[in-house]
Amino acid sequence: MAIPKKGSRKIICREQAYRWLASRDRLVSDWQLDPGKVDPEWLAFAQRYRLGSVAETRITVAIEANENPKGRLILHVYGTSIDGFLGMEHNIQIKPAMIKSVIEQALDAGWNASKNSEFRLALHQEQVEPFRPVLLVFGDAASSIAHYPKTIVLP
Repeated sequence: MAIPKKGSRKIICREQAYRWLASRDRLVSDWQLDPGKVDPEWLAFAQRYRLGSVAETRITVAIEANENPKGRLILHVYGTSIDGFLGMEHNIQIKPAMIKSVIEQALDAGWNASKNSEFRLALHQEQVEPFRPVLLVFGDAASSIAHYPKTIVLP
């Protein structure tokens, strides 16, 4: 079954046209307490006030030739989603440059879009430093977290 034209995007790679479509986020795990991914102070306040959440998510991207699609490239992108105090603050990003790079890597690894086959790849988005979402604090708690760079204090 071919990728539907509605909602999909076209990209040119090595003089060949491809069509790609990303799925919606799929929750892989619930709340994560990994201080390497999110600032530990933010995590402590998020747990204390039961606001904000961190989850591992996956987006699946299907890629195939634009004309006469037969072979399909399936890409799973894993990353961290942070639903902060003020809404979604960090999520997996799928950009055309990433898709083009993935297509090139798959072609170099032997994927052929004109053969009836499926080729699978996985990417894990990692971050170098812990993410620091906005921290929403209430009156008396503001003094204990005054050094946190992204703080909104409510009376």
